[in-house]
Amino acid sequence: MITWIYALASVSLISLASLMAVTVFYVSRSSLKRLMFVLVSIAAGAMLGNGLVHLVPESFEHVEAGQISSMAVSLLMVGGYFLCFVLHKVLNLHCHHSGAHFHELPGSDEEDGHDDHGHTAIHPTGHMSLLSHGMDNFTDGILIGIAYLTSIPAGIGMTLAIILHEIPMELGGFGVLVNAGFSKGKAVLINFLSGLVAILGTACVLYFGETIKSLPSILTPFGVGVVIYLVASGLVPQLQKEKNSRRALVQTLLMALGVGIMIACKLYE
Repeated sequence: MITWIYALASVSLISLASLMAVTVFYVSRSSLKRLMFVLVSIAAGAMLGNGLVHLVPESFEHVEAGQISSMAVSLLMVGGYFLCFVLHKVLNLHCHHSGAHFHELPGSDEEDGHDDHGHTAIHPTGHMSLLSHGMDNFTDGILIGIAYLTSIPAGIGMTLAIILHEIPMELGGFGVLVNAGFSKGKAVLINFLSGLVAILGTACVLYFGETIKSLPSILTPFGVGVVIYLVASGLVPQLQKEKNSRRALVQTLLMALGVGIMIACKLYE
């Protein structure tokens, strides 16, 4: 029961992160970019640290307990990574055909979202963004559930990592919705409702994890593959765009801080 309480509280907190989109009303574009610079850097380290420091050792503890083979663990990690790759590829293909872009920030010159006659027009970008965002939130919920099945400290660490990752994603998603033609108020509401999908992901993992005893040994290594994909394809490429040597050093230190936080969580398990 305590696991359910912690997990649902954590995923609810992550869902509330979608309301961070309101900060675009009060924060300048330059300030927003500085905030995201810090959050993405720490999030990359925190997610990487949580996956490799918490979930990988737990995966092989299931091997030592005789619940799963080491080969199966490795294949499940690859499977988690490969599934994310395929889903991302499918969404990118749809984006290409609809002209969608999922990573624009709020504040572009196309925010009015009106057609030539002055009427509100919702571009397909908005609907594709909703699908992508909902899948991303559902994945976050699954990762939270997997981490809490491992241990409460691992769950807390994953929650912190996802929050740091989610705030920039939510702000970017808000910008895409506004650019697609949604009003700012409606975009905030839609972002929040989409965030609630994470709760469903967590509840499913916890429920089936308790009823199917072998499920944690399968989901934990699978979650490792998902985490590594999110870091390798989503966060690190953003960090690699930085060409200023001083800012790159700061990014590296912030990423190391994120890893250090996850190590500290592991030591206190």
